[in-house]
Amino acid sequence: MQALSIAAAALLGYLAGSIPFGYLLVKALRGIDIRDYGSHNIGVSNVARVAGKGTAVLCLVLDAGKGLIPVLLAQRMGAGPWGLVLAGTGACVGHAYSLVFLLKEGRFSRGKAVASGLGAVIGFSLLGAIPAGVLGAVLLVWATCLGLFRFMSLASMAGAAAFAVAVWVTPVDLAYRVFGTVIFLFIVWKHKENLGRLIDGTEVRGGEKVPLANIDGDEVACAFVIHPFEMADCFKSRRFRLLAGWLPTGITRRLLRYVRPMKNDVITGITTRDGRRARVYLIGVPLLAEQIKKDEALAVKRAIQAAELAHHLGASVIGLGAFMSVVGEKGAAVQRHSPIPVTNGGSLTAGSVRLGLQALTERLSDQLGTSTVAVVGANGVVGFKICRDLAPAMRRLILVGTNLERLESGAKLLRKVNPLLEITTSVSCDALVDADLIFSATSDPNAVIFSRHLKEGALVFDLGRPADVDPAVLRERPDVKVIPGGTIRMPGEHVKYHIDLGFGPGNIPACLAETIIIALERAYDRVTLGDGTSAENVEYFVRKAEELGFDVVAEPYSREVATA
Repeated sequence: MQALSIAAAALLGYLAGSIPFGYLLVKALRGIDIRDYGSHNIGVSNVARVAGKGTAVLCLVLDAGKGLIPVLLAQRMGAGPWGLVLAGTGACVGHAYSLVFLLKEGRFSRGKAVASGLGAVIGFSLLGAIPAGVLGAVLLVWATCLGLFRFMSLASMAGAAAFAVAVWVTPVDLAYRVFGTVIFLFIVWKHKENLGRLIDGTEVRGGEKVPLANIDGDEVACAFVIHPFEMADCFKSRRFRLLAGWLPTGITRRLLRYVRPMKNDVITGITTRDGRRARVYLIGVPLLAEQIKKDEALAVKRAIQAAELAHHLGASVIGLGAFMSVVGEKGAAVQRHSPIPVTNGGSLTAGSVRLGLQALTERLSDQLGTSTVAVVGANGVVGFKICRDLAPAMRRLILVGTNLERLESGAKLLRKVNPLLEITTSVSCDALVDADLIFSATSDPNAVIFSRHLKEGALVFDLGRPADVDPAVLRERPDVKVIPGGTIRMPGEHVKYHIDLGFGPGNIPACLAETIIIALERAYDRVTLGDGTSAENVEYFVRKAEELGFDVVAEPYSREVATA
């Protein structure tokens, strides 16, 4: 008979926990679905962001009641300690995995069960199952932690830890000790991403105003997908830094395939000329370049998950960076499954490269006619376009690529239009030792230009992403100047972020700048997807970049950045 009471108590707790009070309150008071706003969570914290503190307090009371009432009813049913514990556990599980949304929409809502767990603990205390001092200790630890550090997630985990420890050092029934351990682990699991953000220094503090998706404000949020180019990049994030050197490379490489996207950093302080502000959530997809190229299906899956995370963070648009920008039909397949607009950033990238080349050729116009110029990646679309654009001003040209037949074909076309142009072709970068000016635009995931390839005083305009020039060149060859192509300087005097993006302080790739502009202008119909890059869109982003204060970088990398 008691077994039936215990089962009934667990079911009652789950059904009570499934009542989505946060969703119902915001729907009734503001007429909106809270899952479409802010962090898209139905819990107290997101209710406070979206509907205000008063509504959040009412939500806290109701959510705590979901844990309290089933525990009190379980006592009246004679379910015993295990019945009370399962009633409280059921309430927590119901809040985190609501039956209401499962039946209604076939998916669970987002909830972390902290308030429901607190309600259950209050119930245990009121019934005398645990000493009142245990509840007091939990509340004291929670309040102290929140007051000192102002992180709601940290305070929640600390309160759960305090309860788990307290029930093991006080004389209570084993059931409550098991409950304390299980609920602590459950709450930590639900906060696992918050824990990573705490380590990375990107967690939002209590009371800190952040832009919310679909809610007007004075700051907009967007997201951008980044990924490691080499193994060392995997440990740039603080949460993984301690693992560097401990795991064998082969094991690390295999583990990367199973790690979901995560928020690695936040760029703040972006301020346009007209005073508007933006922030960027940098979402890391821990797949190496060769893994992305080898398993495109997995890369697309991770890109979609990154878009879902960006949506949960409150971003209104997400950009795909580096090799993630070419997967899934260059973002088109990702867009079909993404809850927010997706762009591969190709429009502003094309525009910024054009502007950078224009600025550079104007500055070097006198040198082009007297220097030996080399184009690396000349059998590619971008590389050959550079050759055609610059050919009339040049006298000697070296074409470097991977396909000698295509290089010779391209050289033939160039000679036909420019009969005085001296052209040589090569499939080796060793030919670069004769070049004074080098334009590089390959799609190779690895560096192709090293110190040994470069003439004394050479100038390299590097359009490759990832960079074609090995980073060691900047340390080993102070005589060489390297100018990054497709690089934009963000507007704002107080731009802040932690992760080195490899473009120099305050500089970002043009594809990220396009993402920010889309968010600022709410120009979601301007996203760049697939192979199509319309001239109209290129001109639009070039114009908006200039209006908002995004400047094209046409200067060499600084030595300080290279050695940082």
